[in-house]
Amino acid sequence: MDYEIKYNIVEELGDNHQIISIEPLERGFGHTLGNALRRVMLGHLSGAAIVRVKIDGVQHEFSSLPGVMEDAVQLVQNLKQVQFHMSSIKTTIVTLDASGEGEVKAGDLKCPTGLEVVNKDLHIATLSEKKSKLKLELTVEYGRGYELPDETEKKPVGTILVDANYSPIRLVSYTVETTRVGRVTDLDRLVMDITTDGSVSPKDAIQRASAILAKHLNLLAGDTEVFQTTTGDDEDEKSVRPEKKVYLEELGLPTRVLNTLKKSGYETAGDIMEVGEEGLNGVKNIGPKTVKMLLKKVEDAVE
Repeated sequence: MDYEIKYNIVEELGDNHQIISIEPLERGFGHTLGNALRRVMLGHLSGAAIVRVKIDGVQHEFSSLPGVMEDAVQLVQNLKQVQFHMSSIKTTIVTLDASGEGEVKAGDLKCPTGLEVVNKDLHIATLSEKKSKLKLELTVEYGRGYELPDETEKKPVGTILVDANYSPIRLVSYTVETTRVGRVTDLDRLVMDITTDGSVSPKDAIQRASAILAKHLNLLAGDTEVFQTTTGDDEDEKSVRPEKKVYLEELGLPTRVLNTLKKSGYETAGDIMEVGEEGLNGVKNIGPKTVKMLLKKVEDAVE
C-alpha cells in the first residue's frame, strides 16, 4: 500500500456509538477488512459478565421474593443486562444489600477494586415496602463470546447459574465507498458503524479486533516479505525496489514550484528521482535551494 491509511471518527451518535472511516485502501480491501473486522468484533472480543447469582432467601429461579415486585426470573433477567468494565482479569464477587421502599439500580452494586459497573442507571428491582430487603451475591467472570451455564457444575443450594454474553459489542455494520488520492480514483473507503456496551469504545474495539487478526496472520506469514528483494537471473543479484507512484500534488509543494515542474513534463516523484539533481538544475525558475527541498520531499515520500 503506497498511501498512508487514515482513521477518522466521522460521527459520534452517543458515548458507545460511533461511525468510523478507514481510508484509503487498495481496491477490494474495503470488503476484505470490513468483513474480517466485523466477524472478529462480534465473536472474539472478551468482556465481563455475571455467571452465577445467589439471592438471599431464594432456593431456585422460580421463587417469589417478599416485598419485591419482581420474581426471581425477572430479577435474574435484569441482572444479566448489567455491563462491567474489568481492569483486573479474575473471578470477582459483587454484592448488593438493599432495604426500604424504592428502586434498586445497577449502581447500587458493590464492586471490588478492578471492576466497575458501566450502566449504573439500569433497573434491577423495586422494593415495595419499608421492611423490604434484597441481598444478592453475584459471580462475575471474564470470557469471550456467549456461554450457556454448565448444568453439571456442582453449586450450593440457592445459587442460580446464568448464561453469559461476554461480548462488549452490540451492533457492527459496514459499507464501502470509493475515494481518491491525487489522480488515483479507484481506492476504497471503509465506513464502520459500531455500537458497544460501554465497557470499550468503538475505537478500542477496532484496535482489539485488528490485533487479533494481525496475530493470526503473522503466524501464517512467518518471515515472508511482501516484495521480492532480489533477482535470481545471474550471479550478480541486484536489489529490486518496488516503485511507489506518488504524484507531485501529494508532496505539499509550493504552487509556483508545482506548476513549473508540471509545465516541464514532470508528473510523479519517480520522474524527479529519474533525472536527479543534475536534471532539476536545468529546469527554468527552479533554484538550488528549491532543488534540495524537492529532492528531500521526494525521498521522504517514497521511503
